[in-house]
Amino acid sequence: MSKILNKFISSYTSEPVPGKRLGILLDFIDYYNYSNFQPIAGILRKELADFAEQNYADGIALIRTLFAYVSFEKGDFEKARQKMEWVDEIFDKVTQPEIKAQILNFQAFLHSHLGNYDKAFECCYASIREAELAADKRFYYWGSYTLGVFYFDLKDYSNSGKYFQEGVEGFLKHENQYGAARCVTGLSSICIATKQYEEAELLLHRSLRFYNEVDEIPGQSRSLNDLGVILQKTGKPGEALHYFEQSLLLRKKINHTQGIATTLNEISEVLIMLREYGRAESYLQEAKEICERIKNKSKLYRTHFLFTQVYRQTNQPWKALEHYDLFEKLKAEVVGETANNKMQELQTRMITEKADRENEIERLKNVELKMAYDIIGEKNKAITDSINYAKRIQWGILPSEAELEHCLKDYFVLYRPKDIVSGDFYWCESIYSPHLNTMVCIVAVIDCTGHGVPGALMSILGYTLLNQAIKHPDTKTVADVLHYLMIELPQILKSKEKDDSFGEGMDISLCMIDHSTSKLHFAGANQPIWFIRHQSNEVEEIKGTKTSIGRVTNEPQHFQVYEIPFHKGDTFYLLTDGYADQFGGPDNKRLTTRKLKQELASIQSKSMPDQEKHLNSFLKSWRGNSRQVDDILVLGIRM
Repeated sequence: MSKILNKFISSYTSEPVPGKRLGILLDFIDYYNYSNFQPIAGILRKELADFAEQNYADGIALIRTLFAYVSFEKGDFEKARQKMEWVDEIFDKVTQPEIKAQILNFQAFLHSHLGNYDKAFECCYASIREAELAADKRFYYWGSYTLGVFYFDLKDYSNSGKYFQEGVEGFLKHENQYGAARCVTGLSSICIATKQYEEAELLLHRSLRFYNEVDEIPGQSRSLNDLGVILQKTGKPGEALHYFEQSLLLRKKINHTQGIATTLNEISEVLIMLREYGRAESYLQEAKEICERIKNKSKLYRTHFLFTQVYRQTNQPWKALEHYDLFEKLKAEVVGETANNKMQELQTRMITEKADRENEIERLKNVELKMAYDIIGEKNKAITDSINYAKRIQWGILPSEAELEHCLKDYFVLYRPKDIVSGDFYWCESIYSPHLNTMVCIVAVIDCTGHGVPGALMSILGYTLLNQAIKHPDTKTVADVLHYLMIELPQILKSKEKDDSFGEGMDISLCMIDHSTSKLHFAGANQPIWFIRHQSNEVEEIKGTKTSIGRVTNEPQHFQVYEIPFHKGDTFYLLTDGYADQFGGPDNKRLTTRKLKQELASIQSKSMPDQEKHLNSFLKSWRGNSRQVDDILVLGIRM
């Protein structure tokens, strides 16, 4: 039991005044903000009964929120939500702004995990407002921490870093090492996400010192686990294993089941890299049992994927296939259903807003012009806010950096939507191919009809169809994937028109990378693939089939598959036409594919991240003051 926990129990049980006990509990939460309340669960339940008898809303609300937080940390978000309904019923009777701030801050996290992002931000800002009303301003900085987390989840690392840094400075000002440690850990996560590994490592050691000072075990285990992640990413698996094992010991000490499952998977992945397959299998079996017990599908599907790698490497193909099937099934449940829900949510929002806009225009016919301008301005703001929310949904379907790194290793993505949301998107999956009897990486760059909201709706539809296509039993080649899309898209859109009278569709470059044979399989629908051989400055191009996905024809469409051998150092580019279509230069002319190829040929000595920076800088210089005319997407892969 920690020193802080012992001190709390001693102070709390010896204080006879309920109001003062509540103050001690608030101080305790501020320094001990995690789910291991088991040692004091009996004290809190007795106190809750006493507060209920006294009808003391402040105490009832705070303790019920703590119990909801325990369910939240265990991954049972629905149970946490149900417990918070009791708190909501008496929230207006709570008098202390410090307590209201804590309750609202927790509700913000709960709403974010339930997918209610607008409500999450609303609760967070409400928490900050309550903290500002409190006599003691130290609770304000938990709002800064929460905003840092939310902006990190949205990949807005600039705002995330700003709020985490604000939290560090504020917590240290109030001598709260625990809060400072949480914010420093957030800053390290930003550095890991942006591949600033040295800075991330320094920050994690700093957070570890803070956690050690307050004897805060979950934080210690998180920092140790993240240090292991950095060492693994930087090619030091032996050192990574040391930190993961320390993290696992601490997480088992406090029975932090979700953390245990995470670290068991991390250790297994390192052991696979070290070719210690027997030990990896043992750790994975333990992870599997925990994930099944706590019903955590997102961690369990990673466990099955790692089982697949173990059995592939130990020549047990049937076991590998069994676990890969389980991985695909779970991933479809976790990711596929989420994507479909996001698509329905986006469509519903856009349809509702269009109807509201039309009704508002009709109503404004009989009001003064000034009032009309004001109301339209408000509506435009609401629509813009909603489209910004749609942007978060669309960015959520894009592959994460971790997924891209796992699949592509050395790559860059230059992605610049013309409007808030985009008709261009990229997609990546690592799958087992029964046809080739090996693991392959499938990557695609897609240009949907239009841009803005219509393009974004098409992109989510395309994302969903690609996920369905690669799991279809008839899918063996990249051409089969395109053929599946060609059949399914018109049926979903209920199109009966033929050829050029049908406007909705998508162009796509799709390739499957087979590292076991050093071959890349390519098929395209109205989009090419470009590649440059190692130590060559010549851009080679293979054009896709001249048709768009979604075009209705009387005859079946056949997509040509190209098999391209590759060697270490060869570079491949998948891209939409947006970059080459930008206007600028001395005569304000179109940039053209010829000019883009010249630029790519000239930067082959650069690393892939530096190539992205160069293309970004060159485009900015070329366009000058010219507006962007189309979505821009270039994905580069170095073998």
